[in-house]
Amino acid sequence: MTLPELSAQLSDPNNRKRIIDITAILSVVAIALIVGSETLFTSFALVWAVTSQMHLAPLFSYPLFAAALIVALGATGFLARLAWQSETDPANR
Repeated sequence: MTLPELSAQLSDPNNRKRIIDITAILSVVAIALIVGSETLFTSFALVWAVTSQMHLAPLFSYPLFAAALIVALGATGFLARLAWQSETDPANR
């Protein structure tokens, strides 16, 4: 078994052909932008509220903002991957 065959089998266990067109690509981009902006702003607002309430110095609040950024990007990537799988699945067409 070659590497592309193995990769295709791991990414799609039913081994179906994915349907990739402009609507699927635009839908995934739109979902990633909307969900990404919401998770980013919500996580930053949460960190801002907690650090303001606790009167933390910037030395401690900046790493919390960085952690919130990493979590928001991870959640956005996960949801974009789910959107890609559902938008290109032939069963959903």
